[in-house]
Amino acid sequence: MYKILVDTDVVMDFITKREPFDKEAAHLFNLADRKKVDLNVSSLCLNNIYYLLRKMSGHKKTLSILKILIEIVGVLSVDKQVVIKALNSKFNDFEDAIQHFSAVENGNIDLIIRRNLKDYNQSKIAFMTAGSFINTMFV
Repeated sequence: MYKILVDTDVVMDFITKREPFDKEAAHLFNLADRKKVDLNVSSLCLNNIYYLLRKMSGHKKTLSILKILIEIVGVLSVDKQVVIKALNSKFNDFEDAIQHFSAVENGNIDLIIRRNLKDYNQSKIAFMTAGSFINTMFV
């Protein structure tokens, strides 16, 4: 079973049904629900989702959504070691660096699923879009 870190954009695509990416994200989360993949997010991702969703749905509804989400996904920690590695990395985007090193430091992550691939060439872990993953592994 693939152990996957899912980036904030993919989770938001799923939760908010953001077209045209929502169907791929929903398929990915359906695979997790059926125990075909092991999806994980970083603790930073949960904070980002709260911040974005609260603006759309309010505090209570957002907390309810996050409670459901963490029943489906594992949560990888972001600690000082992760932040130090992110700060010292060659990633152009600090959030991407934190997501990446959260996956590296928490171990056993096979793949990172994200939407924006162009800024991720520093990754030590394979990465692809949800659609590419589904079309490659589950066709």
